[in-house]
Amino acid sequence: MSIEMNVPRTDEQLSHVLAERPPGWEYLVFSGALILELEPLESRYEDYKLGYAPRLGRSIYEAEFFEYLQAQASESMAIIDGFALVFNDKVVEAAFGPRGVEGDSAKLLHLAKRVIGTYDELLRWVERLRGTSVPDRYSPLIAILAKFNDQPIGEIRRFVRYYAESVEHIPDAAVNGTPVRIDCHVTFSIPAELSKAYREETDRLIAGS
Repeated sequence: MSIEMNVPRTDEQLSHVLAERPPGWEYLVFSGALILELEPLESRYEDYKLGYAPRLGRSIYEAEFFEYLQAQASESMAIIDGFALVFNDKVVEAAFGPRGVEGDSAKLLHLAKRVIGTYDELLRWVERLRGTSVPDRYSPLIAILAKFNDQPIGEIRRFVRYYAESVEHIPDAAVNGTPVRIDCHVTFSIPAELSKAYREETDRLIAGS
């Protein structure tokens, strides 16, 4: 199989696909760009999995804790809400092109950058949260809040893997003349039990103040 019919995993391979533009090149380019954008963040992801974060030298004191907590929760939601602006059906269609119309390579590359940019923001948010010093009695609540990003982080990683695996079928589809359609949806959610734990721990701390 020629290089242009595989998901590109190096800058050279990506450039080759962009130059040759084989059938389904848009899918190959987007998948390859996702992989290449994700790769430099693997060290940060490994730290995230370990629960490690460098200390920021910032301390939040008792009187300001709940204001800080609300600000962090709002920031997390703003990152997630922002994702909907950069990755939706309209943006995807503009990048890939309507049916029968060639895609836009610059928009495809930008779309991949924005998807992984959100992933980076989510990791950095957790890193900042864990790296900030708070009174010991609030540490369990901070640990719960940090988990709010577990599903979005995992979902973006799942999407990158899914997309690469799906794109690998394009060569056979091109030979057989089979229409190619790959799902471009990413769904973020917060497990109900996590929200419940967050509310209960917050209520417990407020009642004990």
